[in-house]
Amino acid sequence: PPALAASPAAAPAVEVWCSNPAAQVIYAALKPGTPASSEALTKAWKGPEGLRARLRTVKTGEELPLGGTRRLKFTAAPTPRWPDAVATFDPQSGILFTSKLFSAHVATKTTGADEDATDVGLGFDEFGGDWRYFFDCMLAPMARPAARALATLAPYVGDDPNASSGGAERPKSVAPGLTRLLLKFAEPFAGDKVYVPKPAKMSAIAPLHGPVVQSARNELVREYRAWVDAQVKSADDFSVAVIYASAYGNTSAMAQAIARGITKAGVAVEMLNCELSSNEEIEALIKKTDGFCIGAPTLGGHMPTPVSNALGVIVKESTREFPAGVFGSFGWSGEAVDLMEARLKDGGFDFAFSPIRCKFKPTQETLQICEESGTDLAQSVKKIRRKKQSDKTKQVSAGSSFGQSDTAAAVGRIVGSLCAVTAKKDDAQSAMLASWVSQASFNPPALTVAVAKERAVESFLLKGSNFNLNVLQAGNEKDTMKALLKPFKPGENRFGDMEVEISERNGCAIVTEALSYLECEVTERMECGDHWVVLATVREGKLLKEEGLTAIHHRKTGTSY
Repeated sequence: PPALAASPAAAPAVEVWCSNPAAQVIYAALKPGTPASSEALTKAWKGPEGLRARLRTVKTGEELPLGGTRRLKFTAAPTPRWPDAVATFDPQSGILFTSKLFSAHVATKTTGADEDATDVGLGFDEFGGDWRYFFDCMLAPMARPAARALATLAPYVGDDPNASSGGAERPKSVAPGLTRLLLKFAEPFAGDKVYVPKPAKMSAIAPLHGPVVQSARNELVREYRAWVDAQVKSADDFSVAVIYASAYGNTSAMAQAIARGITKAGVAVEMLNCELSSNEEIEALIKKTDGFCIGAPTLGGHMPTPVSNALGVIVKESTREFPAGVFGSFGWSGEAVDLMEARLKDGGFDFAFSPIRCKFKPTQETLQICEESGTDLAQSVKKIRRKKQSDKTKQVSAGSSFGQSDTAAAVGRIVGSLCAVTAKKDDAQSAMLASWVSQASFNPPALTVAVAKERAVESFLLKGSNFNLNVLQAGNEKDTMKALLKPFKPGENRFGDMEVEISERNGCAIVTEALSYLECEVTERMECGDHWVVLATVREGKLLKEEGLTAIHHRKTGTSY
């Protein structure tokens, strides 16, 4: 609005190119008397001499001439969270602007040099964890739409050799594939056409967040496809639906955090924005998922009509066997959450977590509650599935053969020191009991901690984050263990009756009854099956008790803690 308002009165109207969903948002903001109205945008859009701007909606394949031979090519790449997303390709420079795809929540250098905004010289080794974390948080819950978005970008990022359609034909027999020369030589003998991937046209990927990707662009595209395929395959097995509508993005942010908690627990998510979906799509989703939650803002004391329609479909079509949940944001009274809860209760549904209400924009503490609630919902779904597949589960997890039991018993003889990990992120605190801890380096002093993916504290232990490792004392560890091993409700104080102090250096809790504590900074993370192994450098440490031994955790099996 400020830029439009500052344009000269005699200047021609600015043409705003955007997708149709984005245009609908702008039209709603320009319409007076609605919750989405924006007085500032309306005043800037319409000047005393007439319109200062006009909209032009673009579709996939359209081009914008920039003068001479230079032009921009547009490709729609919508997802439920970003239905307005458009990717833009500049053929002259080879840069592909991908909106949220391939983003990372990490800042690059601000020296002004072009190379400092890219991954050149750093690549996947430096940013791989950041790209993966952004994907896990933002795109894993909508893997199918993300897969479709990647497919639309194939002309620029290259064909997917594992795709079942599009591009060249899939091979029906195997031929050497190391080089184009060998592929061409083998084609007459293969019995069918040999698949030759089209090369990537882009020289760089420029996402909205994080570095411009040059060095690792091909590797990142390959990894994205692998991540998406894994999520889609998981969703084909079983999944949970997150259905929502969002007026200002606040309920959408809550839905994303809940979805993140679900995926952390090893359950796939199917996200659906009911404002952009038909009743038939909602019905199909509910029938194939093993649980759901639904969220809505409060508009004029009511839930939005699309949410009310979605609830009607859910009450009619969904089985009462699976758990549910409700959430929403509001500005004044928040009746929508109560209305959704009452309607589902009257319909005979059980809830996996308490209703989540957020006034205005969700804080980090609220988002943490959402994430933990999503994990609770996923665990409830998994519990039901375990009951339905008890015979299979017993065979896999208990180890019916002697070899399985013997291996589990042998692994269980690995011991570890009992520690309390405490961490802080913005206004939220978290903690867990850890025993998979080991020193990793003398100089600089470093250690590793293994953290289960579904743990609430896992999202506090990202690269660059701080935490405290409190080493418990043998004979004085029971109170701390009791406090940290009990079940917690989402957002509940993890410390309970524990005596803790807050570190002045990193803001994380110090367990005063511990033998010692170490203030650490996460330097690397490595994915290891159902855990993350966190490598951290020790920045400070203090021995709290001169006398005493470290508490040791002994186990009889390697299949559980």
